[in-house]
Parts: sequence; structure tokens; C-alpha cells
Amino acid sequence: MIYWQWSATKVKNMDGWFGVSDPFIRFLKWHMKSDWLLVYETEFIKNNENPTWMPFEIPHDKLHDENP
Repeated sequence: MIYWQWSATKVKNMDGWFGVSDPFIRFLKWHMKSDWLLVYETEFIKNNENPTWMPFEIPHDKLHDENP
């Protein structure tokens, strides 16, 4: 099991002139048979350009293929 907590500073505003970003993180892995696979997605942090996401864990088997 891998435990992580991520944060960011000065996230680029992607919500237009009057909005503030709602950032999130996606973890993907390359799988030769099916391209990119989603491993984990964090929660959205509403209206925050300096987010800190809740701690989370990703099981080791989700990150690695059984037969490399």
C-alpha cells in the first residue's frame, strides 16, 4: 500500500475570467494492451488555487501489472 498526501500552489485558473479553479489529480498508468488506465482520482477542491488534498492510499497491485 502506498500512502500519499499532495498539495499544490498557484494552480492555473481554468474557470475563466471570474472563476477560481476546482483542481483535482488523476493518477494513470500505462498498460500496453489498453493504453492509459485510471488508477486513482482525488476529490475536487472547490475554488482553491492552493489546494491540499485529503490523504489517500493506492494499493500496490493497482500501480503495477502482474506480468511486466
